[in-house]
Amino acid sequence: MVELEFDPAKDAINREKHGIGLAAAAAILSTAHVRQRSAVRNKSGEERWLAIGRIEGRTLVCVYTVRVGVYRIISLRAARTREKKIYEQAFKAE
Repeated sequence: MVELEFDPAKDAINREKHGIGLAAAAAILSTAHVRQRSAVRNKSGEERWLAIGRIEGRTLVCVYTVRVGVYRIISLRAARTREKKIYEQAFKAE
C-alpha cells in the first residue's frame, strides 16, 4: 500500500465536486494497472503527476506530487474521453 497525504479541506471539496474522496487514490496508485505520466510543474516548480486507473468499474484520474516518498494527492476525478482511450490502449491486451 502506498503512503498518502492530502488536505482535508481539499478532500471535502473533491467529494462535493467529483463524488469521491482523495483517499480512494490509493487504489489507483497501488495497482499494476495504472498509466502514469508527468503532467506539469506548478508555480513553485513542483512536478505534478497524472495517474489513470480504475476503481469499481470507473476510470479515474489522480493528480499528485511526491514529497519525501509520500504521495500528496491533489485531485481525483472521472477520466475525460481522451484519458479513457489512453488507459484502454495501455491495457487492452490484458
